[in-house]
Amino acid sequence: MSTVNWTDQDVAKLARVSELLDTISYAQFRCLSFNDLLERISSTIEHPDSMDYVGRLSEFNLDSASIDQLVTMMRELATRSEKCSSDVRARVDRVVLRLVKLLPSSEAQHFVEPFVKHPRKSRRSWAYRGLRNAKISSSMARTLVEAFYRSGDQEALTLIARQADAVLSVDANTLLVNLDEEYWRARVIEVLLTHDRRTAIALSDGYPYEFAHAVGRTEDKTLLQSVCKLFDANREDAEFLSIYAYARKTKCFPTA
Repeated sequence: MSTVNWTDQDVAKLARVSELLDTISYAQFRCLSFNDLLERISSTIEHPDSMDYVGRLSEFNLDSASIDQLVTMMRELATRSEKCSSDVRARVDRVVLRLVKLLPSSEAQHFVEPFVKHPRKSRRSWAYRGLRNAKISSSMARTLVEAFYRSGDQEALTLIARQADAVLSVDANTLLVNLDEEYWRARVIEVLLTHDRRTAIALSDGYPYEFAHAVGRTEDKTLLQSVCKLFDANREDAEFLSIYAYARKTKCFPTA
């Protein structure tokens, strides 16, 4: 077998040709139209490189007609992938999740609502992402509670805890008992302090950290006595002392 003796000059020329081909390929990619991108993204089931096209699509300023086209394609892609292999479904799920982030809040909410109770977590994640910037209605708040009981997803409850109206439309105790993070429980207490102070104060013994945190956030000086009542019972709790100090540093409490 004969061998080819490559000179340094030959190698340099080959590198330049490769670089030129990459540049041409990138230029062609950048010239793809909106419809071209949709077509390539819709082929995610067959081709695994669609995420690059999603990234390019994110640079477009989409009008209402384009958004309608995009949502239609997303629905079709979601439906087509349901009977595919788990690897393909996972790939589609990642692509659609990125696409949800491109939609305006109202369109994202409308698209994701059917997936709140989906049996697969990856598709419920579409819903949680799409609802993050949306106004959570009373009916949706109740649906999210049901979704939590079905799946145990904390995201379903934190979506409610983000919005006062949503918190008030469900049982606050359900949120407080089931939310894992103290921060989100404090957010629930904060809503109650504003809209149902008597209930919030009644809950303070059971949730001293959350209550002190919520009072610090509201900066309501009329709650000083309620927070101080918690001190003796929790003075050995370092975590409580930390949030108590935070509350005292806010302008609602005198520091002297």
